[in-house]
Amino acid sequence: MALTFDDGPYADKTPKVLDALGDERSTFFVVGRFITAKTYALLQRMERDGHDIGSHSYDHDIAMASRDRSATRYVHAQHAITRALIQIALLATSAEDFEDLHRSVLGISSAARLPRHTLAARAGEIERRVRGVCRDRGWAASAGRYSVRHSRPPGGGPYLGRARRLQARYDRALRELEMTNVLWHADTGDARPTRAARDARRIAARMAAAGRRGGVLLGHDFIPVRGLQMGLKRLRDDGVTIESLDDAFQRQRDASASPVRRD
Repeated sequence: MALTFDDGPYADKTPKVLDALGDERSTFFVVGRFITAKTYALLQRMERDGHDIGSHSYDHDIAMASRDRSATRYVHAQHAITRALIQIALLATSAEDFEDLHRSVLGISSAARLPRHTLAARAGEIERRVRGVCRDRGWAASAGRYSVRHSRPPGGGPYLGRARRLQARYDRALRELEMTNVLWHADTGDARPTRAARDARRIAARMAAAGRRGGVLLGHDFIPVRGLQMGLKRLRDDGVTIESLDDAFQRQRDASASPVRRD
């Protein structure tokens, strides 16, 4: 099973999820505007602990693929700007340094937010600036710049319905970004608007049931930690292997590359 967590980073909640995971590797789909001088170090901890970091868009715009006829540019911008923020978060040496990098690349304080209507127009400039910052600090692509390989559309975006035209727009943007779109096979129920859905035992039971099927499990950084802890224990007791998306994709590539034995 590949565990994934959406909507962070949160200064108060994400550390608890990281603590609960321990040695288990997972994938965090982060929201760009939540990467600030107060949270940038959480991305460094994610990388240090062996987790994958993916894009969940800049401002969690669920309807981004249907904004207008140039929606492909807008979707591209949402994820490109988030990728730039992930990179400067991993590059920063302190909160002050992150703030300086943020102002240099985005032109605003990390406490501020880029207006939605400016994203498509600003993305190219921001991508060029972050490449320059990485190059100036000796962290160009050839020197190990972090590659954001996975993205997840907020709310499942256009992929949970039959809006083929909108899906095609989104697909084009992801091809340009060389990102893989990742949905899910099951969810923990932590985002459902009922008190019972966030009950720790219910979350653990949903995780255990999903573990028996395998695949990608969706959770959020605000998951009740007790439920996550109980769910992880049940998965381990059931012998479920927990892996990051990078590990899962590599395993699939290795299996595809294995020669077929013919007796």
